[in-house]
Amino acid sequence: MDSRISVLMGVYNAEAKIMDAVLTIENQTEQEIEFVICDDGSTDGTFAILQDLEKRYSNIVLLRNRCNHGLAYSLNECLAASHGMFIARMDSDDRCVPERFQRQKEFLLEHPEYDLVGSEMIMVDEKGRKTYSRLLREPTEKTFPLAVPFAHPTVLMRRHVLERLGGYSVEKHTRRCEDLELWYRFFYNGMKGYNMPDYLYIKAQGIDDYRRRKVIHGCEMFGIHLRGLKMLNAPFYRYPLALKPVISAMIPKRIMKAYHDLIFKKK
Repeated sequence: MDSRISVLMGVYNAEAKIMDAVLTIENQTEQEIEFVICDDGSTDGTFAILQDLEKRYSNIVLLRNRCNHGLAYSLNECLAASHGMFIARMDSDDRCVPERFQRQKEFLLEHPEYDLVGSEMIMVDEKGRKTYSRLLREPTEKTFPLAVPFAHPTVLMRRHVLERLGGYSVEKHTRRCEDLELWYRFFYNGMKGYNMPDYLYIKAQGIDDYRRRKVIHGCEMFGIHLRGLKMLNAPFYRYPLALKPVISAMIPKRIMKAYHDLIFKKK
């Protein structure tokens, strides 16, 4: 195993933004990068774009699912095809600052006590307005269920994290929240992570993200919280807090739009 960073990305019908996402990795100041991309049965021009990019950049490893299996399945395929000592995530409609991987890799090399490192994010909506994440520097299992400890696409992990945890769960009930389920197992296995205070990741966060939050998805997150809290032997008083995603999904869409406009208008 070498000291490369293997960046894992699952892609589905992302022809409008996939070029920018790939270029933001290819323009990193860190040079030891292996970029493993799995097209998850796209029906638009995504795969053709990726084929052209594969010819242009020698560090791209391109995989393809003939039909759509979901993000967790695709990430596991990417992990199996990767070789790096460090594993990173990237979403197909987002971007990174050029120094992201160099700074995160240096952090893990200097701090062997941590199994992964994440960062803060800049969220940009469809009008170009920005807002900024606020994560705990050193989250613990007590971070659940009111908050997610790490922003999944910002993390850089030591390879042993995913190998020891057996990769991402592909169970039906985790289909839209594979990261939340992973973080519960992360802390259950005694692992430790840190969020850098630097804004190293730029995430597309439009009003449609709120509109897609359905009650059934909130219920799935609720179920993951319940299983995770039980696994961690959390005190009973924390269980009712797991209803947060269900309540959030029940809020009328017009109120969520007003909330979106408010938080993005402040910045």
